[in-house]
Parts: sequence; C-alpha cells; structure tokens
Amino acid sequence: MARSSNYDKFPFISVTERASDCQVGWHEIGQRLAGALPGSRAVLCVECYPGVFLEGVEAALVQQLNPQLVMRSASCFKNPQEIDALVKPYLGGDDPVEGADALFTDSFVDYLLALHDRFLLPHYVWADMTSVVAELADAGYPFRAAWFAPFFEFRFPLYGRATYDGVEIELRMALEPWLVLGEEAAAQRQARAVDSAIERLQVACRGFDPQRFLATCNGRRLPLQPTGVPGEVVAGLRYKAWPAPFGVHPTVPVHAPLVIDLVDRRLGRAVGGCVYHVTHPGGLAYETFPVNAYEAETRRISRFWAWGHTAGAVSAPPWARRLREHLAGGNGAVRWEPAAERPDPEHPCTLDLRRLPPS
Repeated sequence: MARSSNYDKFPFISVTERASDCQVGWHEIGQRLAGALPGSRAVLCVECYPGVFLEGVEAALVQQLNPQLVMRSASCFKNPQEIDALVKPYLGGDDPVEGADALFTDSFVDYLLALHDRFLLPHYVWADMTSVVAELADAGYPFRAAWFAPFFEFRFPLYGRATYDGVEIELRMALEPWLVLGEEAAAQRQARAVDSAIERLQVACRGFDPQRFLATCNGRRLPLQPTGVPGEVVAGLRYKAWPAPFGVHPTVPVHAPLVIDLVDRRLGRAVGGCVYHVTHPGGLAYETFPVNAYEAETRRISRFWAWGHTAGAVSAPPWARRLREHLAGGNGAVRWEPAAERPDPEHPCTLDLRRLPPS
C-alpha cells in the first residue's frame, strides 16, 4: 500500500501586524525555527530569493540548529553535458525536421530591424509561413498552406480593394507592437499606460508599373517594395489613429482618414485611389462589441471607400512654381510628382506618418 504524501502543495503562512511575528537576529530566528520543528527528526526547507548570499544563510542556520545533513538543491542538478547525453537518443538523429543535427547547420540571421518592419506586414508573414509549410512537406509531413489561410485572414483582415487603370490597391491590417509607458499615479494606484494610438496597415498594389505610377498616402510617397511577383509591390503604413493624451507623441495630430492615391507620373495627377477611416465615417460610436465575424467585417467595410482620391494635379513646391514662371512666363505646364523621401535605414518598407516629410 502506497504511503500518502504529506507535501503541502499550497503553502501559506499568515502574517499579522504584531511585532512578535517578526524575528530579528540569527539567534532568535534559530529558536523560533527549532520550536516549530515537529520532533527530533524533521526536514526544514529554506527558499531564498535570487541575490541572497546563500553561504551566510547556511552557516548561520547550521550554527543555530546543528542539523545532521545539509543539502543544496543546486547540487542535485545535472550539468549541461549530462543532459545533452540523456536527451540525444530522443532528438531524432538525422531527421530533416526533428533531427538534432539538422537544426543548427546554418548560421543564425539577425532579424532585429526586419522584425519591426517587414515581418509586421501580412505579405512577408505569409511568405515566411508558406516556406515553413513547404519545408515540412518536403520532409514527408503532409502540411498545406491552405490550412492556415483562415488564421491569416483572421489576424490580417482585409480592409478593402479598389482598381483603377488596371492597378489593384489592397489595404490590410498589419501588426503594430504597442509600447508600454512608464508608471503613473491613477486613481490612488500606480498604472502603466499603453500607447494604443499607433496603428499599421499594408498597402499592396498589383498590376503596378513603377515607371508610370506612384502610390501616395496623404500626399506622401509610399516606399513600395517588389515582392518577386511581376507587377506586385507592398509597403507598410504607420499612422496615429486617434488623439491619445497618454502616448509617446501626444502632440502629433491624427492622420486619419488615410487617402491613398494612385498617381500617374505622365499626367502629374492622381487617377484613382481609396480612403480608409479609422472610425465610422459618419461619426457613429458603437456601444457594443460585434456579435460575430460578419458584423465585424461589416464595420470594417463601412470604413473603407473605394473612391475619394485627391483631385487635380499634384501641387508643386514654391520653388518649382517660381521656376515655371521664370522659364515659361507663368503659362508653361510643368508636371510634378510627390518628392521621393529618403529611405529609413531601420524601416525601409514602412512609411511612418509621424516623421516629418522632406522640406
């Protein structure tokens, strides 16, 4: 018959505000512990926080309690070499997926900056996911990328699509890590706010000819990157969605609504575009959460307009207007396009509207 365990899985010690509950000095602590031990044969466990000088605590308790045996839990641990020898038979040998030798054949790649740029956009996340699925399929595991498509659509919902002059413009939600701010006093307690006013989306264009077209957002050129598919380019767009008094940039104005223009470089004007509203364009404030995914999709669709591009020619800067007047007497036609912004070395795929445009 097995002996029942007397180990307390949920130890709890009630401490009152009485001074007698606190012992000061190793002599007093030793007397209190000795009086609490049940009989001459007992086991006393001492748990310490990281950073405690274990040698001093052990020497003082040994002097006061005079135990027959002292054991440190660290002495029971196996060293890394012993652990590797124990688990090596279970690592799969030379298996191309689970094998220990196949996991570390290549050098590591530093994706520090790309993690906050490319891999926050749906296109690159899906491309990385499909490469992993293809590797598993080549190793004999019947995985299919289509199985993960619903999860992709749930995490990166579609805002809307618009097509002009054979170019399709697609907006999708992207990832945006929110920063946790410092501690502040709020309602008689300490709290740490989150800067949730910053959002990010992906602008994808298909059938796009970079020699003829440009894509802009609120008049600023998007850093469109080729995807490897002819005529397909993507870019990230980071913007301030709503005025947050507690945030990293409380004085930066809201950038919504976002006006995406497809600019024809030959004509010097936008030939189409779309508009994305962060909230309901009519000012409706929802009082309840969506009951299902269909209602949530309906709300997203209402915030996307497949029209509303910037009308008229692209406005030229003052110096270009003065040059036109000087050369053509004020009657010459000088086509202009949005100025190319200097690429951000840390975020080459993303346009951050919080940064000032080039002067």
